[in-house]
Formats: sequence, C-alpha cells, structure tokens
Amino acid sequence: MKIKLGTTIEEQEKEKAKKQREIEADIQQKNLERQQKIQKLHATQKLYKIIIISFVVILFGTLLTFGIYNIFVKKVPSDDYIIGLANTQINRYPTSGVESYLSTNLQPLFDKYMKYNSEQIQSVVVDTDSIYIAKIVTLDNSVAQVDFSVDVKVTEVDTEVTDPVLLEQLMDTGLFDVSTTDDATSETQTTEAPTTEAPTPVATTTDAESDEDDGDDPIGGIMTVTDDDGNVLAETSTEATTEATTEATTEATTTEGATGTDATQEDIAVIPNEIEYSQNSQNKTKTEYYVVKDKIYKKGNTYTTKYIFTVPIQQYKTETGAVGYKVVGDLSLQSLTRVDMDNFDNITKHDYYKFNEETKCDEATITAARIKVDKTLSDLYNYRDTSQDFHNAYVFNTYNAKYISLTDFAMYNEPNQIGFNSYAVYDIEIDGVTYTIHAYLQVDADGNSWIITKYM
Repeated sequence: MKIKLGTTIEEQEKEKAKKQREIEADIQQKNLERQQKIQKLHATQKLYKIIIISFVVILFGTLLTFGIYNIFVKKVPSDDYIIGLANTQINRYPTSGVESYLSTNLQPLFDKYMKYNSEQIQSVVVDTDSIYIAKIVTLDNSVAQVDFSVDVKVTEVDTEVTDPVLLEQLMDTGLFDVSTTDDATSETQTTEAPTTEAPTPVATTTDAESDEDDGDDPIGGIMTVTDDDGNVLAETSTEATTEATTEATTEATTTEGATGTDATQEDIAVIPNEIEYSQNSQNKTKTEYYVVKDKIYKKGNTYTTKYIFTVPIQQYKTETGAVGYKVVGDLSLQSLTRVDMDNFDNITKHDYYKFNEETKCDEATITAARIKVDKTLSDLYNYRDTSQDFHNAYVFNTYNAKYISLTDFAMYNEPNQIGFNSYAVYDIEIDGVTYTIHAYLQVDADGNSWIITKYM
C-alpha cells in the first residue's frame, strides 16, 4: 500500500474504501455478464431441445400414420401381382419369335390334338397367315403362356348327287351331258367320288341354301361360257339354254362320258375352261358341281372359323448355343373370355374426364369463348390461318372433312384431372357420313379474345 505524503489517515481510509467499492462493482459486473451468457446458453439449448423434440414427434407421427395407412387402408398388392410385376419388369421373355414359331409348327401340333370323320370331312387346315398373338403371360424369363387366335378351315368331302329333283334341275340347265343308257359306259362307272381325275365341265351355283337340301326352288339365272383367255363365248338364260351351249358342254364330256375313260389333255384344251352359273340371292352360298364318268358330284363346302388357343412355349438353347422355341405343355382351346363392355347406350365417364360443375364459368364467358372456339374449328377444317388462335405441338388432321357446326360447349374455371378446362362437341362430314367429335380443350384468355392451347 502506497502512502501519499500530505494526507491524513482519514483521507487514506476513504481512498481505500473507494477502491474497494470499485473492485466490488467490477466483480459484480463480471458476474452479471457471466450470468447473462449462461442464461443465453440455456435459452439456446432449450430452443435446440424443442426443435429436436418437435422433429422426433413429427417423424414418429408421420411414420405411424403411414404405417396405419399401408396396413389398414391401402390395398396391399397380391402375391400374383408381385410375381407378375417381377416377371414383366425383370424377366424379359423374348416374344419376337413366337409368332414365327407358331406359323411354322402349328399345323402338326394342331393335328396331334384334333381328329375328324374322314367320311364327311376331307381336310382340316389352320390358316397360319391368320395367326394373331392375343396375350403372352410370362412365367419366368424362358417360359410363357401364349394365347393366340387362328382361322381353321374345314373342307367337306365331295358327294355324288343322287337327289332326283336336283339331278333333273341340273340336267335342265344344259350344263351337263350325262349318258344314262349306254351299258358299256355304266359298267365302267364307279360310285366313289374321284380325287385325281380331272372333271371337265364345272357348274357353279350360288344360292342362299344348298339346292341339294331344298329341291323345290328351280334353278334359274344367267349361264356364262368363257374360253381360256376369259372371253365370253355365250351368255344365255338357263331356263332356255341355247343349242350352242349344249353343244359346248356335250363336247366337253363326250370323251369321258361315252367311253368311261379320262379325257386326254388335247380334248381338255379345246373345251371352254369355265362354265359358271349364278343366281341372285341375299345370302349367297357357293355350291359347285362337276361330272366324272357320267356322274354329277357336289364339291364339299369349306367353312372357316376363328378359334382362340392357348399353349405354353419355352425358349431354350441347344448344346451348340443355338436359340429356339419348344412347346412345353398341351395345346388347348381358350375357354375363358374377357367380360368386355358391349352395350354403349349409357357410358359412365371416368373421374379423370369429369369436371367440377361448381366451377363452371358464367354464361357470358361461355358464350364468348364458344363463338371463338366455333370460328377456330371452322378455320382449322377449312385450312385457314389459325396461328394466332390455335397453339398445339401437333399438326391438326382434318381427314379432308367438312366442318358442320359446334353443337355443345362447356367451360370451367378449374381443369379436370387430365388438364383441360373446356369440353366441345361438334359435327364433321366425310364422304357423306356425319361424325360427332367429342374434344377436350384448354381455352385461355388472350386479351379480349380466347386462344386454344391444348386439344384432345
């Protein structure tokens, strides 16, 4: 402690007390500042704690809500769906060669699972050009269940005409010259329908039903005789057959009908190659007749029916590394048919296409927009400039149609779920046929006018 000269003890004590108070005030100030820092630190820690707790609560609530939704509300994918999704996304079955494989191998495969009465049916053939792959369900990356459709042609055997009424009708046409009194000829005739001998005269009748089944209707119509080049040699009514036509058909059958032997190539070459008989009817069924050894035969009809088959097919690799297909199950008719909509009187629109009627524009706005849309559509179909009225990334296809009129139009303040705010119905005409077009539009305001920015 320093002692100043010239000061009293009392003054020195006061000075000492003053400095003591200054030291205490400084200590208090430091303690106050320290306390404030501690309080700030505690406040910051408290804020961080609140943020962390809030985040945990929100996260837990979100997870809990999401879990409850997935377990009790959301439809859980089935095992079949998951397997199918895996097969379609992961297992890529090579489908490009299936149709070619079926086209090449379907007939022998079809023959294995089919049989028919050979006394009534001559042949059953699949038309491989008509094969259409309807569905391929992949089971893994090498095996698939293939559903396909194909036309099956069934041809009946040729039968001898024995109905006396039909025989008389055919003979009355003059297209056939059948000898029935020559004993020598009768001895050489056979009762079986020939398959290799060339029938010389051929008569083709067309009627709603077979004349063999219904002999009450007389055969009547126009008979046309042509040569190898298609030139018409004679065309007469079969109800009054001309002598020239009778001679032509008689010459064609003289060699074979009189002798009971096949006509030579020279004999066949000089006769008309085609003798047609046609009869007008609403539902035409073609029936052909021909003569062999003084007997008239009816050619078997051919019926074509489309069937849907299913068969499992596997792609495999040989020991040499070549890739091919093979059938790994039975060929079977597809007995299951989709339940498709076939009554279109009442079509219920999906929610994607519906508008909220509460957001419909007022009548003045709809009327103004309708006038503009009507004019723009007319300009589009009449190939006028619509660059300022119709904005679209695609070229508008008019099909060379004639625009008739806009029959219905509605506009809404809010778009539907596919992004359009307007619905238009208008008529066009193509080759005399009127088509009604239902279009979805996005019509936006453009100053005092309107512009179409989207069309579907």
